[in-house]
Amino acid sequence: PTNHLDLESVEWLEGFLKAQDRLGIVIVSHDREFLDRVCTKVVETEDGRTYTYPGGYTDYKRLKEERLKEWRSAWEKQDKEEAELRNFINKYRGVDSQASQ
Repeated sequence: PTNHLDLESVEWLEGFLKAQDRLGIVIVSHDREFLDRVCTKVVETEDGRTYTYPGGYTDYKRLKEERLKEWRSAWEKQDKEEAELRNFINKYRGVDSQASQ
């Protein structure tokens, strides 16, 4: 945890981590500003799926919210289409002229 380090040590750690540009490093921290300054990618595993977001913690939060909004919108659209199809089926069930559509 960076909260136990003085400013000079945090700056040294940030510089060291940034210099490791060819290595994948897992960083666990509650310091969001530190994560914003050091991370170039955030990988999240949720419900058995893995999502990768470019940038730091702030970018991750924004991009995740955008992904969730898109998912909700697609789900609502699909739910509406399903309801309309069920209504059509129920309305024309047994009507020969519409049954072939």
